[in-house]
Order: sequence, then C-alpha cells, then structure tokens
Amino acid sequence: MKSLITEKEKLRIRSMHISERLSLLKEGGEFFDLLPIPPGTEAVAAVSTGEKINTDRNDGYDYKKIGEKYFYSVHGKNTWVEAKGKGLAAIKTKVTFP
Repeated sequence: MKSLITEKEKLRIRSMHISERLSLLKEGGEFFDLLPIPPGTEAVAAVSTGEKINTDRNDGYDYKKIGEKYFYSVHGKNTWVEAKGKGLAAIKTKVTFP
C-alpha cells in the first residue's frame, strides 16, 4: 500500500515523538534506544527520493516535485495531493524548484 506521507514527514513525526517521549521518560533511565534523530537526517531522506519542495510562494500553497510527478498542499499542512489537469500545467509553468 502506498504511504500517504513522505519519508521526510515520517522522520519529522518520529523525531518529535521520540524527543517528547525521551524527555518524559529520561528520569527512569530505561529508554536509551529512543534517541533523537540527528539534525540533517530529513535532508538526506529528501535527497534520496529526489524530492524537491517549494514553500516560498505567497499564494497559500506549497509545491513538491518527485521525479515527473507534481504535488500541492495548503501551506504548512503537508497533506500532499497529486496535481492533475490545469493545476498540473500551472505548477509546471509557474513554480520553480531548487
């Protein structure tokens, strides 16, 4: 089954969960396997998938390109929808990716 969230988002959520749990349980000295994900790991995940994201536009949306597929999401929500039709054509012509 295809995942609804990206590897980058999975790592971000996992890191938040682990950091919070670690801070709550650290006093007991039991959860040493719950170490925070090192900074920069998210960037490695994005590079390995060829993912490019543009969050710099002031139109209320974020844009993502993976290979030849384009996606959009409400700014900051990370709920990606594959672009099709006129929306796809607009993203291809108006949005630049790093």
